[in-house]
Amino acid sequence: VQPFHQLINVIMGNDMNTATLTQPDTAAISQPLKNIAFAIYGMHGGAILLGILAPWMAFLLLVIAIVLGYLKRKEATGDVLPTHFQWQINTFWGVAITNLGIVLLDLALATMGGALGFLAGGDQLGEGVGEYGGALAGVMGGSVVAGVITIAVTIVLYIWWIYRVVKGLIRLNDGKPI
Repeated sequence: VQPFHQLINVIMGNDMNTATLTQPDTAAISQPLKNIAFAIYGMHGGAILLGILAPWMAFLLLVIAIVLGYLKRKEATGDVLPTHFQWQINTFWGVAITNLGIVLLDLALATMGGALGFLAGGDQLGEGVGEYGGALAGVMGGSVVAGVITIAVTIVLYIWWIYRVVKGLIRLNDGKPI
């Protein structure tokens, strides 16, 4: 049973060193740093809300959050705040890498669709749209597939992101490490 619980802790993002039954050293929590940690969670929350409607504003919030996280992680002492700053940093990189993967996948699928459409002879696929109608039809088909995959991955990403922000806020509010 113990290995199963360890696997669940790893999947849920719990550091095995902090997922113990010992009480954290709450006396070492600096209130100004705790407020900054709350602000960084707030920036992540704001980025979640802005992510669909204003992605560049969400990106700016996340850049500010990651810079603050890296700067303040060095100042944090004790058992609680360092884990929150690391959690926030890991959350940022998870979101950034997933978004980069989505963009690269979209480009690859659209490019492959265009190449396949061009190689397939094109005239029958894109009737009436000129010499490269097949490539255009392929790009459109690849883009549709990429769009469906993008939506699915984005939904999963947002669920994961919301989970990490909410869990972090609850644990920080309770003065517990994450």
